[in-house]
Amino acid sequence: MERTPGVRCYRCGITYAYIGSEVHPGRCPECGSRAVSPSGRVVLRRHDLEADRRDGDEAVIYASDASGREYRYALALLDGAHAVLASLRVDEESIRRPRRGWPAELLPEAVRRALRENGISLVGTPESVD
Repeated sequence: MERTPGVRCYRCGITYAYIGSEVHPGRCPECGSRAVSPSGRVVLRRHDLEADRRDGDEAVIYASDASGREYRYALALLDGAHAVLASLRVDEESIRRPRRGWPAELLPEAVRRALRENGISLVGTPESVD
């Protein structure tokens, strides 16, 4: 049985525990939003990070989690080697940037690894680890 402490809803703000035999279903029990903490492992689907990059360009990373939700990370490129996470969408729902910056859980290892492998450092995010 898996216990997922602290699943967070990024729409209504509640944090709840999930206890079950599988990964959590990726839906808030309070408001029904799909904009909750990632469920299980996040897998990179595709990205356009290897394209020629210029200041002000946007790069996009697509990923999915174990509940089947699709993630779209839109990055604003500051220069050829630095970017900020401009927006994040889970399925068709946009997640507003929290005042304190993007939580590390929304920047899973698969996304950080793709950035590193393409020579891009994520900046402007207090909880980013790169």
